[in-house]
Amino acid sequence: MAAVVFLANCTWELQATIAVVYIALNSFYWFAAVLPQSWGWDLSAYGADVKDDVDKGSYTAILTEIVRRTGTVAWARDTDIVPKTKVWSRWLDVAEVRHMEPEWDGPAQLAELMKMDNDAPASEQGGAGSDC
Repeated sequence: MAAVVFLANCTWELQATIAVVYIALNSFYWFAAVLPQSWGWDLSAYGADVKDDVDKGSYTAILTEIVRRTGTVAWARDTDIVPKTKVWSRWLDVAEVRHMEPEWDGPAQLAELMKMDNDAPASEQGGAGSDC
């Protein structure tokens, strides 16, 4: 919007010059996009390590792997990636402490926490089924 206001205060010749330059730059960008990829940046010095695939059948398994790779659960607490319940909050607490242990099984831990929550009296749960 500021560019429109600034252009309105320019002379017609300057406005035309800016328009021609903009069109020329845009044409160069389009032209660069159709050039062969070999003419672009040489990215051969960079590599990517492909880690083992995660069992994609389980949302919790993927979350567990992401926590392991990032080394933190802060991103999960700050987003809506996990439900805002007591069980998931406890799972994130456990994941924060145990995520580097190779034998830790995140999905099994969540199932155990949910079972413990379902076994608790309804007065401790805050109502039946409030965390599921």
